[in-house]
Amino acid sequence: MKKQFILYAITLLLIGVGCVPPETTVEAEDTGMTAIERNKECDLYLSFAHTNYQNRDYRSAIRNFSNIIDLGCAKRNSLEIYPWMTRSYIELSKDEKEPKLATVLMDSSYWSIRQGLKYSPDEMSMLELAAWIAGDMGKTDDQIYYIDKILSIDPDNTSILWKIFDIYSEQDNCSEMLNILNILLKIDPEDKKALGELRNVYECLGMDPIEIDKERCENDPSNVPLCFSYARALQQRGDYDELLYVLPRIQSQDPSNKDIIKMLAETYNQLDKSADALKTYEKLFTITRDYKIALTISELHLDDEDFKNALKWAETAISVSSGKGEAYYGRGEVYREGISACSGEGLTFSDKLGYEMAYEDYSTALDKKYFSARARKESLSEFITTSSDWFMRPDGEREAKPEGACVNWITRTIKRK
Repeated sequence: MKKQFILYAITLLLIGVGCVPPETTVEAEDTGMTAIERNKECDLYLSFAHTNYQNRDYRSAIRNFSNIIDLGCAKRNSLEIYPWMTRSYIELSKDEKEPKLATVLMDSSYWSIRQGLKYSPDEMSMLELAAWIAGDMGKTDDQIYYIDKILSIDPDNTSILWKIFDIYSEQDNCSEMLNILNILLKIDPEDKKALGELRNVYECLGMDPIEIDKERCENDPSNVPLCFSYARALQQRGDYDELLYVLPRIQSQDPSNKDIIKMLAETYNQLDKSADALKTYEKLFTITRDYKIALTISELHLDDEDFKNALKWAETAISVSSGKGEAYYGRGEVYREGISACSGEGLTFSDKLGYEMAYEDYSTALDKKYFSARARKESLSEFITTSSDWFMRPDGEREAKPEGACVNWITRTIKRK
């Protein structure tokens, strides 16, 4: 008895809000009205229906939309009827507590939007609504059909592409996911989301991501973002020999790309090709005027014990950085290592002068909040000149600099204490 009552209630509700009409329309039937009379009547019902919808009276809205269809105006007013009739069914389904009734209402919404697409098969808003409803109802094949239809009209519609990607993801269909990502990356080669998903999909397919990156780069060498992504993967693996083969090819496509030039310089450095590394870093500096690059060049010269050029680039770093603490620290390193390399067995006055120059630079760096200089400064506190050191110097000597062939690159002086 209870089951019969529920079925009876469903029947009454469908009568009240408009059940799924038959596939035929009334447009071919005689309504007993002239075209002008019929259109006027349809416009009146249409006004009522949209007012009902705005007032959230969805049952009345469906009833008035159905009246327009019954009058034979479905084709004439399809864009004003079916999307809103569909949405009315959806809104009613949201408020329905009885699951079976909610399902029936969603079925009606699906019928409504498909009827609208018969009249306007390329209407994007209706296709998107149909795809959403099909997905909500678990009709995956239908959803993919509508999405494919949208893409045939608007191939660059990335939001729809991501929707279909999510569908394939739920199905663990990795090969189709890869196809969608390739389409997305053709639209925008720098799409970070797509590039991020790409590696997950490669792993899903049981493939080595770096080999696929290599193949894609070789097939499309003009795609700089793609090839640079491959280069980053090589760098992470420490495959510098392959990187040295790949990077010049990428750079030929974008000669002034600072990220490529920097990676190339780092690669030369890792392979102990210091001359090539220096040349490449110097090219990078002309593009960026970045004091950190100048410091890197200084460090490379320092490694080669080319103290003159190391000092030159450290001072360049101070100049272009407008006196940052890190740059002063870099120059302090040149003085400290240069004097250390040139010192003999005993600590001479000349050595103390050089160490004091480093000490002063570390002090300046610390004053400028570069706190890494603290330990260096403290380590040199006992190696700088004192008033007793100066007491032994000629009376007229007001300042002095280190002496000797090994330190002839130093022109800076220390004032007498």
